[in-house]
Amino acid sequence: MASYDYTTEQFVQAFLNLLPSGAVWPKERDSNMTAAVAAMMPMFERLHQRTNDTFNETFPATTAELLSEWEASLGLPDPCQGDAPSVESRRAQVLARFANTGGQSLSHLTRYAKNLGYNISITEYAPFRCEESAVEEPIYDDDVAYLLTVNAPLDNLREFEVENSAVEDPLRSWGNEVLECELIRIKPAHCNIVFSYTPPPSPNVAPNPEAAGAALGTTFPTQWTRHSAMSIVGIGYEGGLPYIDVRWNIPGAVTGASLVFGAPTYNPVTPGEVWSGGLFVKLISGSIPSATGEVMSIRLRQTNSSVQFANTSDTQITPTSAPLLAQRWVKEGAVMGGTSAYLNLNLTVNTTAARDFTLRIAWPQLERGATLSSVI
Repeated sequence: MASYDYTTEQFVQAFLNLLPSGAVWPKERDSNMTAAVAAMMPMFERLHQRTNDTFNETFPATTAELLSEWEASLGLPDPCQGDAPSVESRRAQVLARFANTGGQSLSHLTRYAKNLGYNISITEYAPFRCEESAVEEPIYDDDVAYLLTVNAPLDNLREFEVENSAVEDPLRSWGNEVLECELIRIKPAHCNIVFSYTPPPSPNVAPNPEAAGAALGTTFPTQWTRHSAMSIVGIGYEGGLPYIDVRWNIPGAVTGASLVFGAPTYNPVTPGEVWSGGLFVKLISGSIPSATGEVMSIRLRQTNSSVQFANTSDTQITPTSAPLLAQRWVKEGAVMGGTSAYLNLNLTVNTTAARDFTLRIAWPQLERGATLSSVI
């Protein structure tokens, strides 16, 4: 419901307009009469604002001060709320119960979950019937007729909102406990519910960060492209990360000996976008090229629509034998140039002489944004 806000100045003017006319009722801005009226009008503004607040408290979707009264009238709080529910989740639960008109249809359950703040879909099943079911349909027995699968995101993230959250609320909260509890409470008595959760998509667009498809020798992970001086001498896990050990046996001076993560047109970009890239790199044997004119770097290589070089954003790296998890090397906040159409993540080496060293490489990341997300 729309509310109307009036300022102290508007109340002063309205009050003066209601006064009688005459010399004993001066209405000039600098008169004592106007000053006396102006001293009283802030109280009217506060009263009017509290009247507007009453409208908000009338509706469960906007209530704040009367939230406890709304809960009491709807049988809340109850175990479905959990130990320390936020004001937003409490309000959503009040709204869901207040708007609940009852029902056993799938649309009713979906709508109820929506009022709780969850976007779900529901899958129902039917037993296989020889004369009615198609050949390609799964063979279910009669019990599945009483089974419902609720499909929902794994993490239903709720962000703190200045206008709707309370001071004591967390900046972020997540979880599906309220959804499960409420739907089990209102489900048809003859049905069972199981919950199927879908994890959120990864922001990492670097291909094959798990290094699948690698084999000792020159068979590199799928969608990774190697320089001719590289070979795989080890495969395994360290700190939970899948890695490959890559020997760089460079016979002489070279510029741009690169391990490339993704085909040239794998990742389209738009000029002005901000991207970040990174990976874990550990020195296994040998020494990192460090002579004058030599460098090892993480490179965000940009190409134009014809897949011709357009620009690069590099960060020099100096990996050591320290644990792999302690050596995450990143290039963050790279702005795409005016002709950029594609972007690749590279691990690049320039040398001025023959070099032979081995690096442990794990989990390439390429993400849009000024920073990289956690690999966990």
